[in-house]
Amino acid sequence: MSPTSPPSTAVPLSRTAIFLFAWVLSVLPLTVDGGLQAALGDGSRLALSWLPWIAFVGMPGAATEGRDWLLALGLCVPVTAVALWVDQDAGLLAGRLHATNLAGVVALCTIGESRYLAARSDVPSYAPCWFVLVLGLPGLATALAWGAGGRLMEGTWAELLASLSPLSAMWRDVRQVDSSASAEFLGAALFCPSTLSCVVLVVVMAVLSRRGRAA
Repeated sequence: MSPTSPPSTAVPLSRTAIFLFAWVLSVLPLTVDGGLQAALGDGSRLALSWLPWIAFVGMPGAATEGRDWLLALGLCVPVTAVALWVDQDAGLLAGRLHATNLAGVVALCTIGESRYLAARSDVPSYAPCWFVLVLGLPGLATALAWGAGGRLMEGTWAELLASLSPLSAMWRDVRQVDSSASAEFLGAALFCPSTLSCVVLVVVMAVLSRRGRAA
């Protein structure tokens, strides 16, 4: 008779705990006063508040209970609304901030839905896809930029790779909010490479999920 393994005592990481941690991180930029604003310069607290939500909403590994990204959306909306008001009060362009907010909402919803679809049908390819899109591309772009002297140069592979990741795109707005005409940016938020990458991810996961459920 083969020995039986002892029951596992590991507690799965709660998605609610992850979202609460993201909430704390997103609130931090609003609690620091002049020093942060001086460091940001023309950058955006709104974009900084969006970073933890984009990073954590699709993280593989934790147990999924339905479309729990809706909880993340509900938690982040009040915080990002306050961050938008703070940036506007600091003189940043309102149209660009609304575009940043829209890009954040689209990224959160599409990545969160991708995770839900993959978990529902146990799609194994989601985890590597998420890693490449959210963490891998920014990491590779940073390595290429470091090799080029510590900055992303226009027209290089590093810039192209960075533009595909929603995390990199939001970090670009943390560093500097463009001051061009606001009308251009609502379209740019919906059709920028990072948004299109997120849409492709959710479409691919929907197709694979349907195939898995049909098998």
